[in-house]
Amino acid sequence: MDLSDISLQKLRLWSVDALKYFLSVRKLSVDGDFDELVARSWAAFESDTPVDDEAEQRERRLLGEYKSKLTVDGETYPDPATFDDGWLSEETGRFSWPSLYISDISDYLKKTAANQIDLIHRLLNNYKEGKAYRYFTCEWVREIMYHPVRKTASLCILKAAVYPSMSIRNKPYRVWVMITKKNETSAGGEIKTAHCTCAAGMLGSCNHIAGLLFRVEAAVKCGATDLRGTENLCTWVAPSGSVARKPGKWRDNHVAKDVYGQKTSRERKEEARRLRKDFQPFYAEDSEKLLDSGAMAQKLENFFEKEAADSVFILTRKKQKPAQPQNPILPATVLSLADSCSTTEELLEAMTLTEEEISAVERATRAQSDCAEWKSQRQGRITSSIFYNIHTKSETLKKANTNGKDKSTWLMDKIMGRGSTPLTVAMKHGLSLEPAAKQSYIQQTSKKHKKWSACDSGIVIDANYPFLASSPDLVTSCDCCGEGLCEIKCPESIKHEKPTVGNIPYLEEVDGQIRLKKAHQYYGQIQGQMALTRRPACDLFVYSEHGSLIVPILFDEEFWLRMLANLEWFWGNQVAAELLRETPVQNAPATASASCSHSPKRPSSPPLLLPGIPPPKRKRLVKQKSKVAKKVAVIKIYRCGVCMSDIAEEPASFCDFSIKCDSCPEWFHQHCVGFVEGSEPGDDDCWICMKCVV
Repeated sequence: MDLSDISLQKLRLWSVDALKYFLSVRKLSVDGDFDELVARSWAAFESDTPVDDEAEQRERRLLGEYKSKLTVDGETYPDPATFDDGWLSEETGRFSWPSLYISDISDYLKKTAANQIDLIHRLLNNYKEGKAYRYFTCEWVREIMYHPVRKTASLCILKAAVYPSMSIRNKPYRVWVMITKKNETSAGGEIKTAHCTCAAGMLGSCNHIAGLLFRVEAAVKCGATDLRGTENLCTWVAPSGSVARKPGKWRDNHVAKDVYGQKTSRERKEEARRLRKDFQPFYAEDSEKLLDSGAMAQKLENFFEKEAADSVFILTRKKQKPAQPQNPILPATVLSLADSCSTTEELLEAMTLTEEEISAVERATRAQSDCAEWKSQRQGRITSSIFYNIHTKSETLKKANTNGKDKSTWLMDKIMGRGSTPLTVAMKHGLSLEPAAKQSYIQQTSKKHKKWSACDSGIVIDANYPFLASSPDLVTSCDCCGEGLCEIKCPESIKHEKPTVGNIPYLEEVDGQIRLKKAHQYYGQIQGQMALTRRPACDLFVYSEHGSLIVPILFDEEFWLRMLANLEWFWGNQVAAELLRETPVQNAPATASASCSHSPKRPSSPPLLLPGIPPPKRKRLVKQKSKVAKKVAVIKIYRCGVCMSDIAEEPASFCDFSIKCDSCPEWFHQHCVGFVEGSEPGDDDCWICMKCVV
């Protein structure tokens, strides 16, 4: 920097950042307003204050770190502190804010903070995050400005002024964050980088940054950023430019600390009672040692055997040493079992689980999507979330609909766990609000029942149908109503309003009672959960930040039996073949068997699944009367090379007519390859499929 021709007038043209840099490298104070900084800098220049080498190196390093924050995923973005054009106010810009949820804040702070404990659990008790949340609730975070950078940019910028909580007369800190935008393949909301002008702001995880993020998260989850919630627009007001408080009497003020997930006084008393009951006068490391009861008992035994060999403790231990509990060994996954099986019957036999194994899997997978075992045990099994989709798809395949080009690819990918499902805004909203929804449901329901309790559930596998599984949100029990379930839904479409029959499409009002529509996939999901867990009732809990709705649902045995038959048919005809990698499968009945009955009460003996009775010799009809396929030695289920559904042995209509390629062993439905009724090929006609033509 050339300082040879500097003057006081030229010094006043410098930016605040430049003045602070000039002072900091000379180890001078950088506090005060612009005029104070100019005066101090001019005095340092006049007195020829030398530059401190260490201070200059530190400032250069900080400048390099700051510039690195502006480069995200190989793309350099403009410095939010240096440009003023293009910013949108909170009143208009909030409709463009990305879908930021508490899970995004947690993921970001875990990457930037030294402590890797899950923030969502720390928010309720940890002072640091509690203080950060109060920066938002106490309105220390001022109006948030939005900048899209440019249309093609993947990130947007949010900035705000945040006042120090204990020094509101001082100048506010300048905070900015860069967050991914929402697009067709991503829900957005990922926090890439952040900065604050406070002493700890270079780390990107100070309370001022967290306060800004909490304000955005509160606006997103209550629907203030959604144009659909026009009736709620007046409820979200940007903070004014001043944080001054009017003086008043102390008795007229209410003093309280806002905490994310604020608890009621009753909950705080209950928590205090539980803490007193569970209090242990040990340090954390000592408590961890006590958890290993076997090691502690062995340590005591060694001590007493040396000091008091004839004590009652030693004599008792020598007579009987109880076996230490072992961690349960979980059963093998379906995919690993399929590698060693060649037929469907072998696979089903290998998949059979004992009650102890089912319980072990359930306990080990209660973290659900956060647990690797939960994901692996689901692969190859039909889970309750797609029960209804499989049910309706099976009905369509059995009827041989003319629209037979749907190969159910997404259903098979879902069952096999292939690929990754894009995280949509609706999914992200539901996952982020689920913890708060569970807490709200427990608070509401516990007051209406006697000795009511609820707990999370892992994956539940049916003992009689080991290819079916379910993961309820909550399992409940009470002395007055018995056992039940709770299924939680947090629709993103109503985040700006209270859930009602009018705004929830899968609910209806019948005779003054709110019910779940039977022709919706949630009905099949909940009926499957009740059947697999042997519980007669389930509460559908629909939740938003503005209210909630509880819809009680009873077990529908007739509906479940119809759906169960189709689930069995689909797994035997589609999933098993996929698992066995085109290994010939035994013949499965073309229609559901009435013997596959099921009820909440466990049957005395499991029904026979996919019977291994030798099937009749099969023929493949090409034309309605004459052209037939040769008999094969190994009985197979032939599938259409286009729609992948079964080729009917005895065609009932034109939709069932099939034809074999004269160049390869593939079979096809005639309507799937372009033939129309009345123009079927003759007995002597030669036909080649498109694969062979190419």
